[in-house]
Amino acid sequence: MSSKAFQNADKLNDIVDVKAFGAVGDGVTDDTAKIQAAIDSLGTAGGCVVIANEGKYLVGSSLTIKSKVQLKGNWKNPDTVGAPNAQTFSTAGSCIRLASSATINMQQASSIENLLIYRNGMTFPVESGTGYAGTAITAVGSSVALRNLLVMGFDKLFYGPGQRHVIDRVYGDNNNGIEITSSPDICYISNCHMWPFASDTTIYPSTGTSRSGIAYYSHDTADWVKFTNCFSYGYKTGFKIYNANSNTLIGCSTDQNFNGTATHTDSIGFDISGNANDTKLIGCQSAACWYGIVVNTIASQNTFIDSFSTWYPKVAGVYVKQGNATISGGIIRNVNTGITTDNTSSVIHVANVKFNDITTRPIYTPVANKTIFVTACDFGNFYSPTGGALEFNAVAQTVASLDPLNIPYTGNIFRVSGTTSFGSLMWGWMGREVTLIFNGSLTVFSGTSAPQNMRLSGGSNFSASANSSLTLKHDGVQWYEIGRSA
Repeated sequence: MSSKAFQNADKLNDIVDVKAFGAVGDGVTDDTAKIQAAIDSLGTAGGCVVIANEGKYLVGSSLTIKSKVQLKGNWKNPDTVGAPNAQTFSTAGSCIRLASSATINMQQASSIENLLIYRNGMTFPVESGTGYAGTAITAVGSSVALRNLLVMGFDKLFYGPGQRHVIDRVYGDNNNGIEITSSPDICYISNCHMWPFASDTTIYPSTGTSRSGIAYYSHDTADWVKFTNCFSYGYKTGFKIYNANSNTLIGCSTDQNFNGTATHTDSIGFDISGNANDTKLIGCQSAACWYGIVVNTIASQNTFIDSFSTWYPKVAGVYVKQGNATISGGIIRNVNTGITTDNTSSVIHVANVKFNDITTRPIYTPVANKTIFVTACDFGNFYSPTGGALEFNAVAQTVASLDPLNIPYTGNIFRVSGTTSFGSLMWGWMGREVTLIFNGSLTVFSGTSAPQNMRLSGGSNFSASANSSLTLKHDGVQWYEIGRSA
């Protein structure tokens, strides 16, 4: 390509080849300045900078990809994994060998596509990630795009402040993978795969498949981030959502090395923590982690877990340490404890979950919990050691008898303490059913004049005594008695 072609490079479709600017691509000569010159030659309309298929380009200092510029190679994501690839990465073309002291800075609306990027000085296979260092790619503007990359050997693959980033089919072997932060508008991360590509797993089956950090990390003003069909293997934490608003994970999965039990100590498949509000996990999976999911948010925040599957977690399938959680559908199997909480203030709803091959407890609350609600679950082949209840240690909420009786809006079984008679029951809506169990003697008055009144059988008052009960249902207008015990 002639130099004249670069004198007026103000067209969107301008394409330049780094070799036309003197880049050598032998993996030894530092080509940073030549690649940067190719990028800088493009005008404000942007264009494409081509990394030749046969080239292995050493980048010893940081590059900056200008706005609207695409850095593009001809690398194809690996269709096989393990030893064959680990042995051949050092000879692969369309490759950038990036110094650990350098990073690729991406300005607004820039992109990188179809490249193999690994830390300069790596030799393959790599036993573990202890020598991994630096950050491969850094966003310094919004709306950057990464597509069809394999990035290896760094402490962090991508650091992404800014918004509207699009990351698709990015493969990685680093101590930490994709990090999104300070993003007030939606980022999309899809079809990504964090795996020990640099290791020969036939030689290093345990140490080589462990990475010390977080595969996918969304935190601190990361708003509405969407993770779809992303996978991690061998990371201390697969996915971490921290101080982030309304993040959604669909079809995401984590896995660990497994030798009869989970081997990566204290590993977490999905870590939802801090001021993480309205996090949703839909159809996600976790295998062989110490914890499938840990919920440790501030008390007022809610996490929604729908159709989650986990097997062979060492400690618990789901551990609610703090915050509220709704767990619906899915299967938890081959684990000591299915769902655990030791926080008495957490509101936890468990519905339609299948438990199978549970050794200790499907649901375990070591401290009596009044705000865990279990509906229509299948406890499979679990055998209760006492032959009785499943021993959730979940107990009914207690309310003091007053007129009106002000029950919580969550739950359907309440113990009524005290002896104050009442004729009104608050917090009724269409279809709500509640059972009141009385600790002492009092009178419940039948009435029809107000929505909070209770229409009791025969229009007669109910004389409660210790351990008697009254069950009522709301039809959208008022409460109706549907059952009682003396």
